[in-house]
Amino acid sequence: MLNAVHDIGQYRPQVDGHVPEMIWLHRVEETSTAKLRRGLDPVRCSRILNIHVSWKFQPITKLSGKEFKHAWWVVIIYHRILWTSGVRQYDVNPNNLRVYRTLSGLAMGIINDYDLSSSENRTGAHERTGIMPFVAMDLLTKKATKGKVEHLYQHIAESFIWVLIWVCLQNEDGKLLSKDRPSDCWLTAFRDPFYCHKIKCRFLRLATQNRIGAHPSPQPTWPWAIEPPVLNVIALRYVKDPKWVLEGACIFRMWFEAQLPSSIRSLL
Repeated sequence: MLNAVHDIGQYRPQVDGHVPEMIWLHRVEETSTAKLRRGLDPVRCSRILNIHVSWKFQPITKLSGKEFKHAWWVVIIYHRILWTSGVRQYDVNPNNLRVYRTLSGLAMGIINDYDLSSSENRTGAHERTGIMPFVAMDLLTKKATKGKVEHLYQHIAESFIWVLIWVCLQNEDGKLLSKDRPSDCWLTAFRDPFYCHKIKCRFLRLATQNRIGAHPSPQPTWPWAIEPPVLNVIALRYVKDPKWVLEGACIFRMWFEAQLPSSIRSLL
């Protein structure tokens, strides 16, 4: 799949510099899950172990202030370009949002780890991939755990916002807070999607009522702060109108493009 991403970079110059450079790749053919999948669930696509060596990147959580804001926005645009070009990267979490510095010192945001990605015309959109605290709430339901909820772009967009909220609540100046981290409780629901869904619902209700504890010392580390429009787009989706579903282009336009800083709009 990473080869497909590099191919997209050939005709979409916005992607240049935001694709992990592949130094070495080895496919361990004997680890394919195709036979097992065919016996258990012929609908789902198979997986195979790939050993991928690339340059070392830093997590996006190491950035703060304007650098974090810029890298976060750029990764969202880059992901959208890949999505509309047919590459489905479903696993959005702080570990997969990485950065590296150019020789001039510019922080470049990238999405790492394409192991669970798929192409637009392949099956797999009903599989739940991702780290629980950052998975869209629609995918933390009984229906979703049974593979009956399609993984849509709006779910990916929501994951980007959960990552933003997590970083703002857990970090300051590029470092993890030593105490008073409001979202630590999300980790206790790591293996239980239904409990994680319950915790996130409670978080949204408290946040929309302005009852979430403020950051100890508000800094530019907070790209939007934990306030509208970030929380409102998710709260509208779940607290006010849980049946609300929009097409991917509309979600991107409403949730992200309308908020884009003018300095980044040229990347679209």
